[in-house]
Amino acid sequence: MHCHAIRDDGGGHKGPDLSGVGRRLTEAQMRQQILEGSKVMPSFRDDLKDTELTDLLAYLRSCRDKKRP
Repeated sequence: MHCHAIRDDGGGHKGPDLSGVGRRLTEAQMRQQILEGSKVMPSFRDDLKDTELTDLLAYLRSCRDKKRP
């Protein structure tokens, strides 16, 4: 909500729009990014339960649409 948007919904503009993340990244890549973070994204390893991570990954895999024109 604060960092990302999906189809320009969510208000976040710090990180990339996640509309097509399920098309661009594998589940393993998404898992690593969420758990390890990066220079600009914090790690969520200690914040997510296993079931929450599983649900989040399933949702992100379903985000396969192209960004609205």
